[in-house]
Amino acid sequence: RKAYSSILFHTSNVNNITNPNNNSKPKQPDIRKIEQAAQAQSKFLKLQPGQIAVLRFDVNRIRLVDREINGKKNKAVEYVVVNVNDGQEKIFTLSLSWALNLNELLKAGYTNVKVSRRGSGLDTSYNFVPV
Repeated sequence: RKAYSSILFHTSNVNNITNPNNNSKPKQPDIRKIEQAAQAQSKFLKLQPGQIAVLRFDVNRIRLVDREINGKKNKAVEYVVVNVNDGQEKIFTLSLSWALNLNELLKAGYTNVKVSRRGSGLDTSYNFVPV
């Protein structure tokens, strides 16, 4: 019984520390800054739904890769790109169907492309506009 009371005491102390109404709680880190730092460190570019980026594609650095989504193996295309806005080099991955659309612009000589993403998961779509 004493151990049980002790656990309740410790739990109530923890609740007081993390209680949002407690003005003396430690300052929470800025979640957006953490996400931006993680994305900056990643070698992959992942556009979020609604996001638009102007990318410079290196047509000599494109490769076909194997990947697995929901337990199903398929092919994808990895492009080495530079984000024109921040100058960071990243790997941008597209499914074969979207890669075929993008490749039409690259074959026509367009290497700077405005890419916009709509939707998420299996409902993701991209729009590619040469700039």
